[in-house]
Amino acid sequence: MKVIFTSDIHGKKELLNYILENYEADYYYDCGDSQLTNKELKEFYSVMGNCDYEYFPYYRVVNVDDLNILITHGHLYTQNDLIKLSIINNCKIIVTGHTHIKKLEMKDNIYFLNPGSVSKPRGGNDKTFVIMEYNEDKKISFEFIKISL
Repeated sequence: MKVIFTSDIHGKKELLNYILENYEADYYYDCGDSQLTNKELKEFYSVMGNCDYEYFPYYRVVNVDDLNILITHGHLYTQNDLIKLSIINNCKIIVTGHTHIKKLEMKDNIYFLNPGSVSKPRGGNDKTFVIMEYNEDKKISFEFIKISL
């Protein structure tokens, strides 16, 4: 199973289209600040970021082949809040955006993932998104994909 995570698109539809045209996945999720409408996001399910003008939920708990994932933008919840939400919802992965800085770490047996920013990276990072793979053996892998547009 492949899942693509993006964040902080900030209205750059051409970058979103590039991802959809060049990378195939079973699910597509955006961590907010797309500044796009549901129609413009196409296959992506999004959460509300601090720069979004169309309503999206502030967080989503999604299930991918029996793996629960918590997705939020990251501007409303502390790390402790996210850990509590993930425990309540039996999530193994928390995906946030907001900082525009890619990150992957394990804390309290939970993956914390930030795909970086598709359009405006910070901290000397490249424009990135993430492809997550989850196989039949319950193995999870993450790959940061650099966008050179």
